[in-house]
Amino acid sequence: MEAFYLADLRAVEQGLGLGKLARQQETSKFRDPDHLGSPSRELVQLTGAGYQKVSGSRAIGQFLDPDNLRSPSFAQLVRGIRRLEQELLALA
Repeated sequence: MEAFYLADLRAVEQGLGLGKLARQQETSKFRDPDHLGSPSRELVQLTGAGYQKVSGSRAIGQFLDPDNLRSPSFAQLVRGIRRLEQELLALA
């Protein structure tokens, strides 16, 4: 999950009420967060320990951009959910 968050630093910034994180999105470290060794550690360091797994996830999740493609695993998750949604709608 933390890689998803690192792929959308604007959501982290909004969810945790922090500033100046989104501008770091284009640094090489955060362009492809799925390849980071420990995304959770990176997130804690980046937020000055402001990120906690449960409360941070609740706060950040509502701001995640489902069209963000920086994390291939997040993009696949969103595609899968959208496909399921379409299949359920077709059954209705």
